[in-house]
Amino acid sequence: GARERDPAWSPDGQWLAYWSDASGEYQLMVSDVDGRRPARMLTREVSPQRYEIRWSPDSRKLAWSDKTGTLWWFDVERRRVTRVDQDSRQDTHEYEWSPDSRWIVYTKQSRTFLRKIHLYSLATAQSSCVSDGMSDDYSPSFDPTGRWLFFASWRTLQLLPGHFEKSMTFQPSARVYALSLAN
Repeated sequence: GARERDPAWSPDGQWLAYWSDASGEYQLMVSDVDGRRPARMLTREVSPQRYEIRWSPDSRKLAWSDKTGTLWWFDVERRRVTRVDQDSRQDTHEYEWSPDSRWIVYTKQSRTFLRKIHLYSLATAQSSCVSDGMSDDYSPSFDPTGRWLFFASWRTLQLLPGHFEKSMTFQPSARVYALSLAN
């Protein structure tokens, strides 16, 4: 009678979050992993298609994006949804929690169609861009201590000899970079 999709197991191993259309619209559901209690519906609003759910490391918050390019986070205890940001140029699929569950890192496409990396603070509800937009930066990830932010970027060109004439061609190449998050 219902379609359930995109399951996400909480880091503490106690909960399973997923989307279910049992109510007629896809809503966020959470159930305990032993199945002793019925699943709880956490959202009740009509929304466009929603994508993968990601638990915070403390297993108290969830993040997801939707078809409008909007990134959301949800406080499970307070049952409150908060809008992080919206990318009007593409769907948002690159987002991750910090190890302390107080930040979300994500990418957003600029007017020049290059992706920039943003950090969102749950404490201040503010987002800050941490890359300059002069190159395509993507796939951000915190190190386990939360001191470094790693990401891939198309910042360099690889010079290759041409095969037909005595010419050189430039081939873009992505590399991994690290951004210090210390003061």
